[in-house]
Amino acid sequence: MEKQPKITGEMNPQKKDKQMLSKEDIVFELDEEGKAIPQEVDVEVYDRALDDEILLTTIGIDNALSMHDSVKKAFKTIAERLNKEIVKLNTRITDIEKLNKPTDEQKKILLESKKKLKETENSLKKESMELEIRLQAFSEKGKEERKDFQDLQKMRKEDMKISQIQAVPCTVTESHRYFTKRMWQDEKGVWINPIDEEDTTYISHLLAKKVIEPKLTVKEWDYARPFMRMSIKETISELSCYSRPSPKEILIERRRGEKLKKLIGE
Repeated sequence: MEKQPKITGEMNPQKKDKQMLSKEDIVFELDEEGKAIPQEVDVEVYDRALDDEILLTTIGIDNALSMHDSVKKAFKTIAERLNKEIVKLNTRITDIEKLNKPTDEQKKILLESKKKLKETENSLKKESMELEIRLQAFSEKGKEERKDFQDLQKMRKEDMKISQIQAVPCTVTESHRYFTKRMWQDEKGVWINPIDEEDTTYISHLLAKKVIEPKLTVKEWDYARPFMRMSIKETISELSCYSRPSPKEILIERRRGEKLKKLIGE
């Protein structure tokens, strides 16, 4: 008798136990008074304007990809319509030419149909040529933007210097007010709204409160080097677990990764 293969595995497999979250998993490390303990964190110091340039370049790549697809879809619609018209005209011409004694009216329709057929075929050729020109332009644009993207990333890497500070993270409320609303607290602890979208007063107040070492006053942070100020601000945001890519950035990155190689023929 042939030996049957051994069946392995559990008769009633159970779900793996889920681990209960602890207080330490949820909150930042706190001292005896319930205040966040200062932490030593790395600061990536570089010209933060490069981040904006990289994002704009990524958007440029995304636009090239989107236009590439849009033009192809538009041509497909036009080509389908013109091809249907060509088939219709060819059928009409064939049917009339099969007649032994076509009427004068049919002869007139035949001439008009042949003329229309030629015009339609020329339109299709013209649309096809214009499509190739546009696709080539978007392909070249994608290549240029990609090179710029790579060059900017290289510049950022070469420009970057790693330093350290000692800082405390923001609470959820503080993070929302500092990083989203750009608010800041005065000497009495009252939250103040920015004057306009360009008001960056909150940065100096944020750094004066959250950076423990080196300890600077609000006035001193006002005179800090711009790239240093922005780099440390971003570090506090990351330390507070508040930094996250926007939905637009995620969408752009996904599209760029999925379509760019196909666009440039890699």
